[in-house]
Amino acid sequence: MTQRQLAQEVGVRGQQVQKYECGANRISASQLWRFAEALGVSAGYFYDGLLPVSAARQDKASEPLAAA
Repeated sequence: MTQRQLAQEVGVRGQQVQKYECGANRISASQLWRFAEALGVSAGYFYDGLLPVSAARQDKASEPLAAA
């Protein structure tokens, strides 16, 4: 499925799909749900492989501070 086809299915412009895909724009939960339905996946699909929030915070805390 192309970005244009997905955009038509979900009811947004193709440029908006591109912005969601590259992370330039945030996506609402309801919009994410529409994308999942259009792609035939669960909304949880988009979160596969992400660390839980507590683990992500712990990883961030262990990073060295950048020199100013």
